[in-house]
Amino acid sequence: VAVSTATNRAPTTSRKATMAPVDVLSPFAESRASRLAAFARTPALLASASRVVTLPNAPLLSASHAPTAPTARPTSAYVVRPPSAAELEVLLSPSACNCRMSPGCDLRLMYRAAGNGEASAMAGWDVAAALAGQVADTTFAGRVVLGVLLDGPDAVRSEPGRTVEEIAGVTGNRLVTGCVLEPGCRVHGNVELADTHVLSGAAVVGCGSVRCPASTVSGSREGHGLDLLDGTADVEVGPEAGGGRVVGVNVDSTLVDVCHQLDMDGGGTGGIVAPLVSHGAAPGTSGPTVNVLCPGSAILHTPRVEHVYLGPGARIDSAASVASCLLGPGSRVEGGSTVSHALLQWNASISSGSDAHHVFLMERSAVGPHSFTANA
Repeated sequence: VAVSTATNRAPTTSRKATMAPVDVLSPFAESRASRLAAFARTPALLASASRVVTLPNAPLLSASHAPTAPTARPTSAYVVRPPSAAELEVLLSPSACNCRMSPGCDLRLMYRAAGNGEASAMAGWDVAAALAGQVADTTFAGRVVLGVLLDGPDAVRSEPGRTVEEIAGVTGNRLVTGCVLEPGCRVHGNVELADTHVLSGAAVVGCGSVRCPASTVSGSREGHGLDLLDGTADVEVGPEAGGGRVVGVNVDSTLVDVCHQLDMDGGGTGGIVAPLVSHGAAPGTSGPTVNVLCPGSAILHTPRVEHVYLGPGARIDSAASVASCLLGPGSRVEGGSTVSHALLQWNASISSGSDAHHVFLMERSAVGPHSFTANA
């Protein structure tokens, strides 16, 4: 209610400041939709036996939040195939890419077709020149899908003054195994990158070990109810009410829904009917055992990362250790922080040497600097 300052006018009701329910709840639905779409790409690319794969393009942040992410068509056709003898020679030649392949390595090249109807004709293209310009000094093992950008709409732009994080390609990695590295990703200078799907526009730079062990995935699911695909976790909240309570949370829930689950709203007597957001079952029983990095996200200069999902624009930058975490769009873990078993909604942050374990941080909440939180 806005009160007029004029003495001869009665108080007037202002224009409604509340948003329509569909607008208020849309970020929750969009966050879930982007996560399910990103996870669906991984098995399609790893398991496909065909030479042409048509996929919906991964969702992006707006240009103001992800200026380095490429512009996407609604769908794109990709060629996924083994390298030819000439391409393999360039990849392994010390005078060209200077890469190595471990015995039994199943390497496949991936590149986007100029148009969805042109993929079959482009399946036999020689991409050796693109490999020489974008891939170098990396050891590959296991099944790896290696993406390269081609001339045309995916052309690599050589602009001066860019950081390594912004340069598309795969260079200087001691070991890459069990990964999908899509065209336009930035993967440079890592010790070990395993079981990770890096979408176009995402980056993994200067890290120690970035992995997703099956034992970690199953242990998190069985011991803590954490499922990155479904966005769920069991959080044992503190003893402030006389004893710990296990609360099943969903990263796509509203604060109203969480308060209702904690019985903090009088059981709905205040006129608010929870849940505001209902979650259908995610396709499949569980997510694939891979880390997933959406466009515009990045893992930078962090010694240990395991079992993570990074939504569009999310970042792990110079953290100490991050394990079993879901980072929603625009969220951050930075500056020597140690985090495990955590769900972060969009634009939440953990920074400056903080510790966070078994927590659910809702939109725009922050932990840090030099803070500790657990079971919350």
